[in-house]
Amino acid sequence: MGVLVPCRRRRLGLVLLVCLMAAVGLAFLSNYMTVKKQHVTSFLKRSSRNRVTGHSTRESHHAKQTHAQRPVAWDTCVDLLQRNQSKADLTESSTALSHSHHLNVAAASCLDYTQNWQQNLSAGVDTRDFPIAYILVVHKNAAQVELLLHSIYTPYNVYCIHVDKRSPSEFRAVLSAVADCYDNVFISRRLESVVYGGYSRLQADLNCLHDLVSSPVRWRYVINLAGQDFPLKTQNEIVAQLRVFGGQNDIPGVQSSSNIHGDRTRFVHDVVSNSDGQMSVVQTEKRKSPPPHNVTIYTGIAYYIASRAFMSWVLTDKVAKDLLEWSQDTYSPDEFYWATLNKLPSAPGGFSKPTWSSSIRAIKWVYFEGKQYPPCQGKYVRDVCIFGVGDMQWLIDCHHLFANKFDLNFDPVILQCLQELLKWRGERPYDTRFTAKDFPRKDMPWLL
Repeated sequence: MGVLVPCRRRRLGLVLLVCLMAAVGLAFLSNYMTVKKQHVTSFLKRSSRNRVTGHSTRESHHAKQTHAQRPVAWDTCVDLLQRNQSKADLTESSTALSHSHHLNVAAASCLDYTQNWQQNLSAGVDTRDFPIAYILVVHKNAAQVELLLHSIYTPYNVYCIHVDKRSPSEFRAVLSAVADCYDNVFISRRLESVVYGGYSRLQADLNCLHDLVSSPVRWRYVINLAGQDFPLKTQNEIVAQLRVFGGQNDIPGVQSSSNIHGDRTRFVHDVVSNSDGQMSVVQTEKRKSPPPHNVTIYTGIAYYIASRAFMSWVLTDKVAKDLLEWSQDTYSPDEFYWATLNKLPSAPGGFSKPTWSSSIRAIKWVYFEGKQYPPCQGKYVRDVCIFGVGDMQWLIDCHHLFANKFDLNFDPVILQCLQELLKWRGERPYDTRFTAKDFPRKDMPWLL
């Protein structure tokens, strides 16, 4: 027994030593995991702040900053819609919703990115037999452009994005990354430095148009949009309206006169650089020659819904080409070029009578507030209403396919709610509670 006691003591000592070493090891491991977690958390926070600096490919990570794909529940939007709130209440609700539903996505594969947005596709009648071409002329706010793109996206359409050459490189990179994730979305092969009121705005459309006519997608109509536009109708509803058009163009225009932008085409205009480096268009004292082929100039808007036949004619017709060359030193030729061509007898789908009637865009001008529509519930910027959530009912009641203008940074909730509205209507095409009456329109002047 005396011999065994030391052995037992030695065994007990070994057990205690092992326990001590295990305790030390566990403490070290716990500390290591804590530090590691802190490093990972720090890295993720840094990653989420990183800006895009290059292009992505279909297999690479798609870096971007955007708002949540499913930001606001439709029930919440209905609640806002049904409450007759004051502007102060609406502002408070808007701030609360935008903060609680904002999502900053650091990186996602193209597969994850596109699958996320697939949930927003309108359900219902398949529109693959009526593809549409879209032209998006954009220069800022990548998140809002993404939201617009995905609200008009279907796999059967084709989308050309013209990105202003002077836009920040990170903005261009984000949209290039988005385009890389889709077979039917692309950046225009030729980009312009777009100057407000200049020929470059018209040229940007034409650059995309040249790309689109060579696309394998046999689109029926082309619609051009700006980055601050947003759809008021689902893709099924847009197609329903275009079917009613039956090949006719939606290009409003009235004859120009001295009182309606007359000097824009009577005098030569130059693009000049200001002292701060900004480019602008200025009128000179030099008079222009008359329009070619004795064409009568019509004043319209820069936005259109035009048939493929019309656009193919625009790119090949001699009168259209000569008018395009003549317009290069005018002011805002995009606001008379399409309208003028649409009035010519040879224009496919054209309409010779003057009209401002159009289904393209709902817009509130300060000049007509209280006369043609209720007051703007957002704010005015350069006499145009930036819509707020209080404008939602008016927008729902509109027959127009799109509306302008929206600003994601000013009031994200109106955009989020319209996105939810489109999804809701797409899933319930026979429920007309939140649909404009007598849609699609059949009373347009060129249809009567």
